[in-house]
Amino acid sequence: MSYSKGACINEFTPEQISKIFHVLHNAENRKNLITSGKFYVDPQASNSNTKCTPEAPCRTVAKAVSAAQNGAFIYLKPGVHPASEVSGKKLTLLRWGTVGVVEIRP
Repeated sequence: MSYSKGACINEFTPEQISKIFHVLHNAENRKNLITSGKFYVDPQASNSNTKCTPEAPCRTVAKAVSAAQNGAFIYLKPGVHPASEVSGKKLTLLRWGTVGVVEIRP
């Protein structure tokens, strides 16, 4: 971002975004910022994953919901996610990534 006129006044450059993610993933005192209150679901993940992190996502929405607390964000990889009724918690479900469709089916 910059104080100059144009797009750079309210957008990060690709290099700045890369640097941000590098710091968030690698600095010990920053790793929790990218994972705290966030859970990740990939239907292709190992069923033994229980932490629901980007490196070891949960396989099901149900696992992520049970691990999450009120106010958490659950990121879903594009694809079809089987899920039974999800209730009792206030959560935000978002697409993990920038492309693809996420479907939740009973």
